[in-house]
Amino acid sequence: MILNTKNVKKVFMDCLFNDEEINKDINLPLDLTKLIKVEGITSNFGFNLDKLNKNKKNIIDLLKQLPDTFYKNKGGGWTFLNLCLNNKNEIWTGFHLVMEQLMVLGIGIGKVKYLLNKELWISLPERMPYIVIDLEN
Repeated sequence: MILNTKNVKKVFMDCLFNDEEINKDINLPLDLTKLIKVEGITSNFGFNLDKLNKNKKNIIDLLKQLPDTFYKNKGGGWTFLNLCLNNKNEIWTGFHLVMEQLMVLGIGIGKVKYLLNKELWISLPERMPYIVIDLEN
């Protein structure tokens, strides 16, 4: 799967709960055992575990197209602000929202982590987190 805005949005939307899977009275999934909560930069997200697992290969394929600097065993992690670049140093998206979607998908499958707790982001450039990708875990 090629890293681009369209593909990230497609995978992201496919991993969310659909209307039939939500208890509308309490606005939560009918089956809470399938809920994977991920804290993003601007929002919190709830993914369907089964859908994340179904899309795991696609998510990993997308993450593999990011620069080596993001990887634990290569660069050690990099700022979220550079998540717009691919491994050819080209801009694949201009939207922070889409970058965040890719990041939280990676967190949801356990392949992406924040390097610092949210309380410490204030000390980082533009107050944006540094993240690390670990595909070996």
